[in-house]
Amino acid sequence: MISKPARGWAYAAIGFLFVSVMLATTEPTPLYTFWERSYGFGAIVTTLVFATYAVGVILALLFAGRTSDVDGRRPVLAVCAGCSALSSVLFLLANGLALLFAARLISGFSAGLATAAATATLVDLAGSAPLWNRVVPGAVNLLGLGAGPILGGVLAESAAEPTRLPFEVHLGVLVVAVILALGLAYRDRAQRTGPVMILHRPALGLPTSGRGTFVAAALGGFTTFALLGLFTALVPTFLEQVIGQHHPWVIGASVSLLFAAAVLAQLVLRGLKAHTAIELGLAVLIVGLAVLTASLDVASYPLFLAGTVISGIAIGAAFSGGLATALSVAADGERGRVSSLFFLIAYVGITIPVIAAGVGVAETSILATFIVVGAVLAAFDLAALAYLRRRPEESSPPPEKQRGASDGVRRR
Repeated sequence: MISKPARGWAYAAIGFLFVSVMLATTEPTPLYTFWERSYGFGAIVTTLVFATYAVGVILALLFAGRTSDVDGRRPVLAVCAGCSALSSVLFLLANGLALLFAARLISGFSAGLATAAATATLVDLAGSAPLWNRVVPGAVNLLGLGAGPILGGVLAESAAEPTRLPFEVHLGVLVVAVILALGLAYRDRAQRTGPVMILHRPALGLPTSGRGTFVAAALGGFTTFALLGLFTALVPTFLEQVIGQHHPWVIGASVSLLFAAAVLAQLVLRGLKAHTAIELGLAVLIVGLAVLTASLDVASYPLFLAGTVISGIAIGAAFSGGLATALSVAADGERGRVSSLFFLIAYVGITIPVIAAGVGVAETSILATFIVVGAVLAAFDLAALAYLRRRPEESSPPPEKQRGASDGVRRR
C-alpha cells in the first residue's frame, strides 16, 4: 500500500500532469485568428479543426477508456503524455491545414486518455475523502482547460512567433510533470497476462448499480459541455467581429474566465448534494444563455463577461455534480470505463453545437446562430431538469459490492 504522505505527493503530481495535458488542448483557442490569416480559411474550417479535437477525445474514450482498469493507470498516463507532446510538436511543425488537423486529433486523443485514466487515478489515491475523490478531480480537469487559453494568449501576445512559443512552453511544462508524476511519485502494479494494449474493443458500460443515477449525471455532463462547445466556438468570432477585440490575450482571458468561474463554483458548492448541484447548474445555465445572447445583441463586452461568469458557475455546478455522481456509483474496478462513458457523452455534447455554430456563422450572423443553437440547448436543458426533478436519488453501491466488482488491479 502507498503510505499516506506518499499518496498525497502522488496525488499532487498526477494532478499537475493532468493539468499539463489538458491545458494543451485549449491553448490553441486564441491562436486560430493567426492561422486563419496565414492559411486563408474561415469559420467553417475553424469549426472542423475544433471538431477534430472532439473526435480524438471520443476515439480515446471508446477504444482506450477501460485500459487503465485492466493494465494499470501508469502505462496509460505515459501514452497520454506522449500524445500530448506529439501534438505540440506537430503544431510547431505546422505549415498548413493538414498538420493542424493531425495535431488537434492527437491532442484530443491525449485528452481522452487523461480524462479516463487521470480521473480514475486521482480517485484511487484519494481514498474515501469526499473532497478529494469527488470534487477535486473535476476541478483539476477544468483548471487545465482554463489555463490553456490565457497561457496561449499571453505567450502569443509577447512572442515574435505567436504560434510557436505557446507550444514550446507546453513541452517544457509537460517534461517536468512527467518526471514528477511518472518518474518519481506514482507507481502502480497490475496483474497482467500479456503486454499492455492501449487500444481495446469498445467496452464502455453503465455501472453495475445506480444506473438511473448515472443517466441523470450524464445529462448534466452533456448539457454543460454543449454550452461549453457553443461558447468556445463563438467567442473568438464575437470578440473580433462584434466587440473589435483582436488581442490574443483578451480572447484567451475571456475563455479562461469561464473555466475559472467553473472551478470556483465547484469548490464553493462542494457541500451541496451532487444531485442538487446538477439541478442548480442546469437552472443557472438558462440565465447564462440569456445574458450571453443579450450581450451579442447590444455588443456589450461587460455584459458578455457577466454572461461568461454566470455560464461558468452553471458549468462548474452541473459538471462537478455529474462527475461526482457518476463516480459515486462506480465500483473499484469500473472507474475507468464509467468515467470514460461519462466523458464520452459529455464530448458528444460539445461537438454538436460547435459544428452547428460554425455552419451558422458562415451562412447567417453570429447573433442568429447563437439564438438558434442556444434555444435548442435551452430546450434540452429544461427537459433534463424536468427529468432530474421527477426521479428519486439512488444510493451508491455498498462497499462489499464495490470490492466484489474489482478487476484485480492492485496498487502499492
